[in-house]
Amino acid sequence: MRIPVSICLAALLLGACSNDKPKPETRMEVVPMNVVQTKEEAVETLKSSSNRSMIVHQHVRGNNVYVECIVNNFSFAETGQNTQDGKGYLQLYVDGKRMEPISQAAFIIKNLAPGKHTIQLELMKSSKKSYGLSKTFEVVI
Repeated sequence: MRIPVSICLAALLLGACSNDKPKPETRMEVVPMNVVQTKEEAVETLKSSSNRSMIVHQHVRGNNVYVECIVNNFSFAETGQNTQDGKGYLQLYVDGKRMEPISQAAFIIKNLAPGKHTIQLELMKSSKKSYGLSKTFEVVI
């Protein structure tokens, strides 16, 4: 009875050891972030004429940039929704290239290439007009 059990256990252990290595990610992508990072490299407050301000926290880890935006008197909404003043989204630009709109306060810019990058965030109304608040910062990967 011991020998069959030993053979089964050995087969399970050897089967779990494989040479399947994960492929490296090569495409840059932006993903929502549910966990707020506590260590940030930059914090800045911007104010607009409507008494609305935006605080941006950003942190570089590996080839990813963790970003958190705090905007007072504002609610994030999906793009294209017909909403009243005080709602909208963030328009993200990486090295001048327009990326997909962000409808969450915290997100991750993943898989940036090594080097220096310029990140711009612009607060937009759902009608695709700017609130006049934007933040630009540079990161080094």
